[in-house]
Amino acid sequence: MKWLILPLIFLFACKKNEQEEIAQFQGVAMTMPYQIKIAKPLSISEKKSVQSMIDQTFDRINKNVNHWNPNSELSKINQLKSYEALLVSDDIRALFTLAIQLNKISNEKFDPSLCPLLKQLKSNQAIDTSVSIGLNKFKLKGHVLTKELTHLQLDFDAIAKGYAVDILSKNLAKMGYENTFVVWGGEIKAKGAPSKLRNWNISIRSPHSPHIQDSIAIVPLVDESIATSGDYEQQFTLNSSTKKLVTHIIDPISKKALEITDDSIAAVSVKATSCALADGLATATMLMKGEELSSWLIKIKKEHPEIDIWVIRHNGSSDIN
Repeated sequence: MKWLILPLIFLFACKKNEQEEIAQFQGVAMTMPYQIKIAKPLSISEKKSVQSMIDQTFDRINKNVNHWNPNSELSKINQLKSYEALLVSDDIRALFTLAIQLNKISNEKFDPSLCPLLKQLKSNQAIDTSVSIGLNKFKLKGHVLTKELTHLQLDFDAIAKGYAVDILSKNLAKMGYENTFVVWGGEIKAKGAPSKLRNWNISIRSPHSPHIQDSIAIVPLVDESIATSGDYEQQFTLNSSTKKLVTHIIDPISKKALEITDDSIAAVSVKATSCALADGLATATMLMKGEELSSWLIKIKKEHPEIDIWVIRHNGSSDIN
């Protein structure tokens, strides 16, 4: 997976005596940095076991859901011919099921079948709005997946990072670690707490300022996740005469790339129990505006009171549901 990440979320530093009690693991997986903290001193053998689990988890994600990997399971799906069947893994089934859920609750603003249009955008081509897309053109029965048209492709990048973070956190819990903090590519999941006196505290930074004191919010995470989507990740200039600046996020309904303007949304952060769900909701919210955004924020809070959404615009204004 290839993402350009500008961090908008920071973990508040632990005190010195707390740092001595926290085991830390850092590295890079699929071009993105990860950091994992366990609020417990570990032996050398325990550290090796944790690192082995981390490596195996990222290897699994790369083999199954990384569309940048030409040999991945997702790439095989994208190469299927019309109505050709493929027996898929639990990972693909879980992501596809979540994508269906997100597509429904977002009024089809979330759709991972946009891959053909995104490829056109990234190759500096005009998006061909006549190209047929749609998650409803894929069928999953049990673990058997088919698609109606050969050119249809899936891209789970908008939820794959959060999904991987969920798996890492779950695997740490299976190993007996109750107080953990996992971040990969800006998506975060926290379990327990770093000490009896404090929580895992996150600062949501404004994209307009690098200073912590200008943060939009300070958020304690207790068995929760937070994910962020923004137009700073990838930007493209359309039409050499108008110099229209757009982002990599495409509206599945209009089939147009999100235009970057003074009053457009710059970033969205979502707090939820599932990091994969938060990841997808952040992407869908980027496409909302005006009354649609207001109604969306009210709807999410009414139906899912545990979910918080922060919306930050280029003009400095912000909303929270």
